[in-house]
Amino acid sequence: MHSLNCLRLEGVNERDLSHFVNAAHLLLQDGCDALDALQWYLEA
Repeated sequence: MHSLNCLRLEGVNERDLSHFVNAAHLLLQDGCDALDALQWYLEA
């Protein structure tokens, strides 16, 4: 996300940006899922 924040959007291919955002979403979702699993484990 830091890279996206520092990115200059001039001349950036929309398709490339879409792929980058999708990868960031998947990584964030994995992190959230891991935290949910840890919370479930600690509550059990």
